Amino acid sequence: FAKACHERGFEFQPGKPGHRYAGFAAVTVDGIALYPVIDERMQRVTYRLTEQDIRRKQRGEWIYTPNWSYIPTGEVTLKIEGAYGTGLQSSWKDLKRQKLEERLGEVMLALRALSRHKIEEKQKAEERQRQYEQIQKERAALRERIAEEARAVEALEGQARDWNRAERMRIYIDAVEARARDIGELEEKLGWLNWARQQADRLDPLTASPGSILDTPEQEYKPYAGWP
Repeated sequence: FAKACHERGFEFQPGKPGHRYAGFAAVTVDGIALYPVIDERMQRVTYRLTEQDIRRKQRGEWIYTPNWSYIPTGEVTLKIEGAYGTGLQSSWKDLKRQKLEERLGEVMLALRALSRHKIEEKQKAEERQRQYEQIQKERAALRERIAEEARAVEALEGQARDWNRAERMRIYIDAVEARARDIGELEEKLGWLNWARQQADRLDPLTASPGSILDTPEQEYKPYAGWP
């Protein structure tokens, strides 16, 4: 098997440490690591006492006797781990008229086919990942556009409310002015009327207005928490 792999340029490398089947060696085919496992079928038979067991038993010693013994059959199977679900052949064994060594050509072709399959699967996975990331990117951009639009609409609604408040306030101020003129108290109300119109202008998003003490940031007037 190793010779057949080397003849085709397949390289051997260490397997996966600690792995039950792939821990010994890997065969690299077109950059894909495949893991061969050579297994021999064992035959289970009823355990028979050995001569040493018999002698110990005759001496009255306690001996442990398992129920079964396992005898090598010489029937060898070559498996390639990691082929499950691919639909490709991944197991070969001795046949009645053909030994496993004579089937290595099939094995080499299968290694090549399995590596191509894994390369294609890797490419498909990379393409799925690319599409996934692209969809995520597009949806993130759409979410940001929706959020920006929502903020703009909220700002517009707020401006409309402020403008409506300012207009209602001006109507009230005009009514106060008319009332003061009718009763001869306009001079006394001029200061208040000027201040009130400034407050209406401050609310109106369409009108430039001077700053107000109400615009002072909270951190400048909230109780001071420092030590004296």
